[in-house]
Amino acid sequence: GTKNFGTQDYAAEEPLLNEIERLFEVYRSTTDSAARAAIYHKIDSVSYAASLIAIPNEYDKLMSAIGASGSNAYTAYDVTCYVEDIPSNQVDNWAMIQADRFANPVLRGFHTELETIYEEKNMSLTRDFEKCFDALLNMLFPDHPYGQQTILGSQEHLKNPSITNIKKAHDTWYVPNNMAICLSGDFDPDRMVDVIEKYFGKLKQGDTKEKALNIIMTVPCVQIKESVRHTDHTTEEFIFFAENTSPVVDFEYFVTSETAEKKKRTSVQVNLTFKDGILISGEAERNLSQQYQSSQIDKSQLS
Repeated sequence: GTKNFGTQDYAAEEPLLNEIERLFEVYRSTTDSAARAAIYHKIDSVSYAASLIAIPNEYDKLMSAIGASGSNAYTAYDVTCYVEDIPSNQVDNWAMIQADRFANPVLRGFHTELETIYEEKNMSLTRDFEKCFDALLNMLFPDHPYGQQTILGSQEHLKNPSITNIKKAHDTWYVPNNMAICLSGDFDPDRMVDVIEKYFGKLKQGDTKEKALNIIMTVPCVQIKESVRHTDHTTEEFIFFAENTSPVVDFEYFVTSETAEKKKRTSVQVNLTFKDGILISGEAERNLSQQYQSSQIDKSQLS
């Protein structure tokens, strides 16, 4: 919900929500089990008082009122996505509601939702594939959130939640310059752009570039591995490292060519595309250029 929907009286509700946030900060810094239980009891009591002012599921009711369906959301490693099917004559109402959600979010029913997520986490720990996948990412990305932060977080994170940190993350990353609005269907594109600008144009741009680069710079460089077979059936392997910082990618090629008979290597031209320091695409094609010859290779990089 927001300050404008999901509540009967936000002025009365706000002090209770602030107290819940404060208590969670005390809770997460407390180690004594008896003290933690007492604090959580207070959180439960204040949350109940706040719930008497809240209007449950008002967002769903608003979406139904404008004829929308299929309300859903999901989170992956690089995106949080919200999905709606809306009538084309309700674009203004949809945009007004959605922009309000990003501009004025209010975390209601936090501890009950947290229990739901904790149950999802426990279920994921029983799935062998997810455990193996998490372990694989941990090995591949020892210094990057891909490997060090699962989508649901760790059990320790869920045991010690912080509404304050969630708000900070929202203010840092849930900003227009990190946002894409994707629409398809029966509508006038020019009018749609005007509507989006009217409502979403009020959102303040965030300063995420420096924060993002601080993360990206800890990621290993691209590794390009190429095997070259000579006419005498011997094989050499060359490893190159792209200068750009990017996630680990291992390209393996098996190259044969008549030029190998002349002790020259057939070049596999690798085109890697980077944007803001992030590898976004890559492709390779064989050609007979001698861009890379054995004499040009730094022998210290061979394995």
